[in-house]
Amino acid sequence: MSLSGRYVIAGIGHTAFGKLPGHDTVSLNVEACRHALDDAGVDKSLVDAVFVKVPTSAHQFMYGQKVAEALGITPRMGGCWDQGGAANITLLSFAIMAIEAGQCDVALVCYADNPAPGTARCTAVRAATMRPTAGSPPPPATR
Repeated sequence: MSLSGRYVIAGIGHTAFGKLPGHDTVSLNVEACRHALDDAGVDKSLVDAVFVKVPTSAHQFMYGQKVAEALGITPRMGGCWDQGGAANITLLSFAIMAIEAGQCDVALVCYADNPAPGTARCTAVRAATMRPTAGSPPPPATR
């Protein structure tokens, strides 16, 4: 069965790029996620999964849960992965698989980093809201 055309990145959000002293990665994720949800026209109460890439500059225990809590979301599922440059597509794939399996209906995928000022790295923040396309059949009921 092909998944082509069945899922969509419904909204995108980002923060300012560059050196952002005084902003931690959780607050940057929250800002980008709020923009993505606004762009998608999705209320945060509908989000039931949060997939996060751990920030390279500050690995933290329970990071995905910290982001969800800061957003005021209690997801049914989620996780935090770091696969370098492959993390974004991996997280989108996990979101699609979770929706397809009926484990969630709307997934939020995000990444934020804010390395120490003066490093060669720049801050990058992206968030995406995933959900089935309007014409696709609903995922199987497994709840």
